[in-house]
Amino acid sequence: TNQDVVARLLNISSANYEILGDGESTHTFTENGSYTFRFVDKETNYEGSAIATVDWIDKEAPIATFEYTPNSATNHSVIATLKPNETVTNNGDFTVDEEGNIYNIDGIMIPGLKADENGDVWDIDGNYVTNINTFTYEFLSNGEFTFEFVDKAGNKGTATAIVDWIDTTAPSAKIEYDIKSLTNKDVTASISFDEENVIVRNNDGKTNYVFTENGEFIFEFQDAAGNTGSITAKVDWIDKVAPTAELKYDIKEDKVIVTVINPSKEITFKEGNGIYEYTKNGNYEIEFYDSIGNIGKLIAKIDSFEEDKDDGNQPENPDIPTNPDGNKPENPDIPTNPDGNKPENSDIPTNPDDNKSDNSNKPNNNITSSNNGNSNYNSGNNSNTTTNTNNNATNENNTTTTKTDNNKSDNVETKTTTRNSNKENTNLTEKVEKNSKGNKIIPVVIIVVVSLISLFAYIIKKMK
Repeated sequence: TNQDVVARLLNISSANYEILGDGESTHTFTENGSYTFRFVDKETNYEGSAIATVDWIDKEAPIATFEYTPNSATNHSVIATLKPNETVTNNGDFTVDEEGNIYNIDGIMIPGLKADENGDVWDIDGNYVTNINTFTYEFLSNGEFTFEFVDKAGNKGTATAIVDWIDTTAPSAKIEYDIKSLTNKDVTASISFDEENVIVRNNDGKTNYVFTENGEFIFEFQDAAGNTGSITAKVDWIDKVAPTAELKYDIKEDKVIVTVINPSKEITFKEGNGIYEYTKNGNYEIEFYDSIGNIGKLIAKIDSFEEDKDDGNQPENPDIPTNPDGNKPENPDIPTNPDGNKPENSDIPTNPDDNKSDNSNKPNNNITSSNNGNSNYNSGNNSNTTTNTNNNATNENNTTTTKTDNNKSDNVETKTTTRNSNKENTNLTEKVEKNSKGNKIIPVVIIVVVSLISLFAYIIKKMK
């Protein structure tokens, strides 16, 4: 009980007794405890006593704690369960029968509502209404709820459940960029939040993302309550493309003017202003860059100037080389004449048939050159013409000039050979054996003729 308890002294064995102390036969207990009644027999003067003990007085109100599920940040509802320190009954306004029907404090059933085993009340459309469980309460949002309860002694107690960790709002995020203007470098995007304990669900959990080129990246994140969100980082100011351009050539007589045209973007030249003059053949690099440092290059190819190929040692026309050996004829089978002025026997006439070959091919008037500098001179003239050559030659700029004495032309016989005529070589050899002195002049004549031809070819080309 939570009331006072009165103890009364009864059944004393002596009819003639006196209660000692306050002389009362009762004692009121306001709290649990013991009280000793003392009394005495008036006739015999013997004392007696009786002890009254009370331990069922309960005037303290019950107390309770709570168990929360879940007990940390969540974006769901929280169930608070009452945990009293003693047996109590709830003095709620509702009761529920086994079928879930709900009755008010007057015992009248409330139509349209049903309660489940957890005390959650739902309407006929399936919508949640409240929780009427005696010892639980469901928090759909942060707030407070006070339980009232009574112990067996009738003491009333209260306890208030408080929930402040329900979070159904996604965190807010923002993006910052380390570079915010046009650049040819990588750009790093960093994400931050308006609350603590937010994690990035992608990007390996990192809050930074590096853009190596223009594009987008979506950060996905979640707070401690389980609320998720996303935000998109976008970069469109990276430019790593080198500028391009074209070249325009203006060919003059003594120079070539090259102009850079049609640049893909605004450019600055490393050297000059984009207009260049060249006076020699070659490949010339032109370098330029755009406003953020991307470098572009062009190669100006100049090949319009005529190159002077005469090195001072050979005639300009390589098709007619000079004879590097001025002492030997091209054909080593023809011996030289030790007497360079007269044939041994001037009375021997030339053979008019020396110019004919066994295959009936007539000699031609062409000059055939080879790279070794030797030339064969073939005369198409069948008459007996002789030429005497003065051995004095003037050598200038590697070109040989020969002076001919026409007064002695009747004393020398000029021999004509062809490479494909064995008969002519045989006839020439026989005559050389008879006229060994006269044949010495043949190599000199060949050298003079080749030198004159080379000189004439060089003069003609220069005139062109």
